[in-house]
Amino acid sequence: MTTLPESITLAGPQPSPQLAIVLPVFKHSVLINEAINAALAQRTSLSFKLVIVNDGCPFDETHTTALEYARAYPDRIVYLRRRNGGLSAARNTGIDFVLKAWPSVRAIYFLDADNRLYPHALQRAWEQIQADPRVGWAFPDMDMFGAEINARTSGEYSILKHLHENYCEAGSLVKTELFHRGLRFDESMKLGFEDWDFWLQAIGLGYVGRHVESMGLRYRKRPESMLSNSERDRAEILGYMRRKHKALYFRDTILRLEHLEAPRYAIFLGDTNEVVLATDPRLGGVRMSWRDFILRFMNAWTDPQEEYCPNFLVFTTSDFLESLEGLRLLNWTFWRLEDALEGGPSLATAAMEAGETGGAVSIVGSGPGEQPSLARRAEMVMMTRGMFQECIRDTSANWLASVAEPAPMPPMFHLTIHTDTEEARRPPSGSAVSILLRAFFELRDLYHNNQRFIGSEWRRCETIARSDLYIAARDILKTRVLVPFAKEDAKERHVGFILPLVSFGGVEKVAINMARSIAKFGWRPHLFIMASNGAENIAELKEIFETISFLDDPICGRYDPSVRYFGTGFSSWVRDGDHTRALGLFMGMDAVINCHSTDAHALMGTLRRAGITTLAHLHLVDHDIYGEPAGI
Repeated sequence: MTTLPESITLAGPQPSPQLAIVLPVFKHSVLINEAINAALAQRTSLSFKLVIVNDGCPFDETHTTALEYARAYPDRIVYLRRRNGGLSAARNTGIDFVLKAWPSVRAIYFLDADNRLYPHALQRAWEQIQADPRVGWAFPDMDMFGAEINARTSGEYSILKHLHENYCEAGSLVKTELFHRGLRFDESMKLGFEDWDFWLQAIGLGYVGRHVESMGLRYRKRPESMLSNSERDRAEILGYMRRKHKALYFRDTILRLEHLEAPRYAIFLGDTNEVVLATDPRLGGVRMSWRDFILRFMNAWTDPQEEYCPNFLVFTTSDFLESLEGLRLLNWTFWRLEDALEGGPSLATAAMEAGETGGAVSIVGSGPGEQPSLARRAEMVMMTRGMFQECIRDTSANWLASVAEPAPMPPMFHLTIHTDTEEARRPPSGSAVSILLRAFFELRDLYHNNQRFIGSEWRRCETIARSDLYIAARDILKTRVLVPFAKEDAKERHVGFILPLVSFGGVEKVAINMARSIAKFGWRPHLFIMASNGAENIAELKEIFETISFLDDPICGRYDPSVRYFGTGFSSWVRDGDHTRALGLFMGMDAVINCHSTDAHALMGTLRRAGITTLAHLHLVDHDIYGEPAGI
């Protein structure tokens, strides 16, 4: 880093500053005085210095203005000039100077030359930044002038949200301990979003941000600006950042962050009067009383940015969840009901039915109007938060209340699990519909009788609402519905076995023995059935596999003579199937082994690009007429 000798020597003994403001400037000759005056006007209990960094600006006025201010305030301003290197290089020059000149500085604020700052900003940011050792920086709302926009960034800080979009402005106060650990702006990023990359580096160091209510940054928004340019180059920049921060964007990281920061489901347990917030239902989650959740639900409705509430509401009992887990169908059932809601039904339900199945398990899904009586026997009901809110707003309760009647009005998807195992023979766990209606009437009464649940925030929510962060996980991993799965320990290794069906022929027996053997080496096996909605000998399967999943796609495995590869037939799903939907099932795996599912070959390339090791298992190997190996 080279600085030219235009730096001002401080006159006389100077107090050691506790804070520093770094102000880079390039081609903002007519605006810099506003930024400098705003910096000097800060009212704070801590001593601070202002470092102006002229990034090789070609305008003489910039140099003249900065130099005059430095001479006028020699005890408060240092002026540096450097060759032009871009915004990141200018900020880094300021950082390096501050760290070397003033070891007493505990935090640095970055103020761009075309922005303004209210007098209380530095003090308010400092009060937030020192409250928690994990907090590395304090950030403001995005209050823009010029092209006026007032955008909120409030609420508890979310790493998942920050991976999805840059909602922390560079005009933030950052602890110097982050810089001592090597944090700097990436000087190769000339197209913009260098501040987003900066925050991702900070996350990688183990720090999080904290929002400052009414901090006081005023961001100048022009129709043509660096921010506008960066949006045009967004795909290129984002690709670079995701490669650079590969660990942060890794599948396991995203799934774990969703489970911890933005649990996808609010699970109402009618038998314990509790609500569990979780993504992976096997791991549990945040437990709270029914009443506490109702208050959270209403507050999130009023302000979805400030308060968090999951997007999917599940009404069931702990007994039914235990039964699903006993069959290893717990994660898949949540995935299948959520997937059904994507297709348009207002509610999705699940029930378990005992019958003479010969030790097999099978699933049957039915859409609106096919088997309406199933709704009353449902042991689980899922619906979206938005649909539930619409029902509460409605002055008539008849539409939703009709789910308890023989012919319910809401369009519904029903999932029935048929088996003769002990899980299905247990006593009925209670009607999920009655649990749903109890929550509905309590919330409806609260909404219509309490006017305080009316939003009054004047700033717009320009970023994704915290209560909708399940969308962020999908976008990052480029899938539709993600399997609700998270690892308890990052060292866990999970392997998926893909079979077209499980009827205990030779292929299935070899695959199951392979799973049993691999488990002895610490791998945790999971079963994925692509082309069938049933599996034989569920008692043995549930002893070997941690989870069992069905793709449940009607065209998968239906062979089409027109789809062939070197004479081998494939189903039309390979060409026309919804591969994005299927990919969501596999995102929790470290490796997948395809055991004779020709359909699954269509997914392998994408799974490899997602970092999942893929293998193909051939049950038998013969030789063709040319002496080449040919799998059967």
